[in-house]
Amino acid sequence: MFTVNCHCSACQKISGAPYVSALRVPVAALQIRGEVRKAARHGDSGQVVEDGFCAECGSRMFSFAASLEASVGLFATSLDDQSWYRPQFNIYVSRAPHWHNVDRTLPSFDTVPSPRDVQNLIVRGVN
Repeated sequence: MFTVNCHCSACQKISGAPYVSALRVPVAALQIRGEVRKAARHGDSGQVVEDGFCAECGSRMFSFAASLEASVGLFATSLDDQSWYRPQFNIYVSRAPHWHNVDRTLPSFDTVPSPRDVQNLIVRGVN
């Protein structure tokens, strides 16, 4: 659906990095093998966000937001082949650490862009 660098506080805390690179895919396209540990939290929408972690190594693999029920966010670092990944835009740049240089060659949003903004980026073929 789209690829993104997320600078939100939750992504920073869970990853230990200033942002995570993720891609959003339809839930129906996701197949998980092996044991997954899950942790729930509340997102900015006030709805539940469920993070999935590898039961063996603890790596965060995906994030499912109730407010985006038809899709799931996969973390680029969990992909076997990361060579094709290219972020299309930045989100939550207002929460990026002051010491982090956000890639301003990408379209950037202070929080989450509207569905219309995302669609416009995809249609324009950003990246």
